[in-house]
Amino acid sequence: MRVHIVLQNDLRGEGVDDLLGQTIRFDERAVGGDADYANFMLGDLYYYGPDEVRSEEKALEYYRAALEAAENAPDVSDDGKLCSAIAFQYETADGLMDENKKCQWYENALQYYLPLAEDGDVSAVDELIGLIWRARGNAGDAERVKWLKKGAELKSPYCMCYLASMYEYGYAGIPVNKDEAMRLYAEAYELGYRDITELSPYGALLLKRGDAE
Repeated sequence: MRVHIVLQNDLRGEGVDDLLGQTIRFDERAVGGDADYANFMLGDLYYYGPDEVRSEEKALEYYRAALEAAENAPDVSDDGKLCSAIAFQYETADGLMDENKKCQWYENALQYYLPLAEDGDVSAVDELIGLIWRARGNAGDAERVKWLKKGAELKSPYCMCYLASMYEYGYAGIPVNKDEAMRLYAEAYELGYRDITELSPYGALLLKRGDAE
């Protein structure tokens, strides 16, 4: 995989010298054949790094270079993660935000994962859920629900929990059904999913019961 977005948490606690060392190494890579990867990384280092090296101006410079390299890559449509990374910059980076390009690149990523999901790849189905929302917004609700139900059939705990929240609160045209919500939450919990509390008080109840056992 040619692109990897460094999360903010990855840089917390790192020493400035080590951070600068990484910057130098990625600078060297940026002149080679992996410019999209290197420039995305440099942008993150300058954007999320400690105060001593943080520079939004430099971050924007490297993000622009990364986007240019990535968008012109001959095989970009064959890399769903790269398409998502491009979209993420257009969605979040100050000075680069562009709603149309964001939706376009999330749609490109969606089209990459779609045939994999149709073949029953659970991780691809999980990816589709967020991509449909980011690419199409509320207009994609019916498609999102379809894939959530497919993911639940494939025993994806993430899809079960997400679908359960829709049954619990009546989202996306799904009628409220507390019993179905609790059934799905419970099955996701049994499969080891522990992020339920982020979506529902039912999840907190399940975790409390589990701690008591």
